[in-house]
Amino acid sequence: MMKKLTMLFISVFMIVSLQIQSQILFTITDDEVLVYITLNEQVKTFVYQNGIETDTYELSHDECGDISDDGLFILLSTAQPSILRIIHLATNKVVFETTWQSNWYPCVALWRGNFIIIRDINSDDPFFRLYFRLENGSLVPHEAPTSPSTITYPNLPDFYPDMLENFILQNPVHQHIYLYEKCRDGNIYEGLYCGFTSMVIYDVSTNQEIEVLEGAFPVYMRGYRVDTTKFDNREPISNQMVAWSPNGRYLAYFNPVRDWPHYTSKVQIYDLQTDSYLNDNEALTMPNITRRFVWTNNNTLIVWKTGLFTELSEYGYHDRSTDFVFANIEEQIFVNGDRPFDVISPEAFFPIDGRAISFVGKELMPYNAPDLGGYPPRGDLIIMSTTTGEHTVIDTDVTEIITWRSICDFTVSDSTSLISTMQTEPYSVICLDENVTYTLTTPLPTITGDITIIGNGAQIVMTGTGRVFDVASTGGLTLKNITV
Repeated sequence: MMKKLTMLFISVFMIVSLQIQSQILFTITDDEVLVYITLNEQVKTFVYQNGIETDTYELSHDECGDISDDGLFILLSTAQPSILRIIHLATNKVVFETTWQSNWYPCVALWRGNFIIIRDINSDDPFFRLYFRLENGSLVPHEAPTSPSTITYPNLPDFYPDMLENFILQNPVHQHIYLYEKCRDGNIYEGLYCGFTSMVIYDVSTNQEIEVLEGAFPVYMRGYRVDTTKFDNREPISNQMVAWSPNGRYLAYFNPVRDWPHYTSKVQIYDLQTDSYLNDNEALTMPNITRRFVWTNNNTLIVWKTGLFTELSEYGYHDRSTDFVFANIEEQIFVNGDRPFDVISPEAFFPIDGRAISFVGKELMPYNAPDLGGYPPRGDLIIMSTTTGEHTVIDTDVTEIITWRSICDFTVSDSTSLISTMQTEPYSVICLDENVTYTLTTPLPTITGDITIIGNGAQIVMTGTGRVFDVASTGGLTLKNITV
């Protein structure tokens, strides 16, 4: 087999450059990856889109497949099992394969985080699973992951971690500041709940209470109310309706407003820096909220107006009807999506710069609920700008979005990290720090998989003898924007 060597020019100096396309709305740029799944005529296809390039893997009629959370690898098996196979989606190369074991249940092999989970057919416990990790090209048995046995809580006044009413949320930037559920009257009932609680922002470095949130309902922030007649003593009522902005300045939370006989709700914004609340804004007022609060990386709050609400009455009732609002709190800019959608995505995905969101759904048409039938339900892959509210359809018959992320699987800051990453992650995109020099005394590890190195203007300098790169017959190497 011929060696695959892409964009590698060998001379006294090897110089490779790449002009990164500008980030244009409604495109997937070449420094990011969007991975999703389509289902057309019962044919399931995994799609890996990077810039204008698209790689796919289409399951055959007897194949079962699941994809890792980062969109890198597909786990394949068959209804009549003979082989368990793992492939790298971007190149369709086989990373690992092994004979299907007699105790593995047919077609039940799934990715969950970093683990591969297979059902054990011989176990009397129907919930018993076998856990594996993909490590250095091998499938390694692993103990089932467990939750930490002990959790260290900060010292907060009238906070009882053993109760069901024990919500706590640390500020992502100011690590000494917490939002938590405070038991105000000190009366503990059945060891499960307090007579009266409130949501408090507290600074453990100064032991000072910063704010008691106005109009905050703890049950919506927790997502459940305590009910001793229910399983686990909880009655789910919502998603988690509270979130800190990535810069740690703003706290968005759900505030149900009762003005008899009317009932509405709004998103309340508390500004930690100015110790004030955002003035009422019509864009943040709505009758129904069902989706958890999410901020993009550029501190824009994504608000989902869902269900039957007045401005959508002409569309008739549909339980997935959604209108989007993008709230740039610092600039006091509130942008509405250009039209309502019937949305099946449990959440929205967005790139690092937060310029847009992606979701799966259909445009709502007056008096005509779109057909999102079938199993699993499918719709269009829609990208919507967070600055203009405009949208475009990228693909159809999409069932699920897996990730929208940077193309970098790993970012390494020194030569040691570069060497170890190439050894342990033979199928990956490795990014170097901008304009940094990486000095080598010996050649880099032999490339047996498929590696892309994005230099960001960095350079690799060899001070020893031997070739910098050695590509095996099974390997592939791509270099971008790097001087060697």
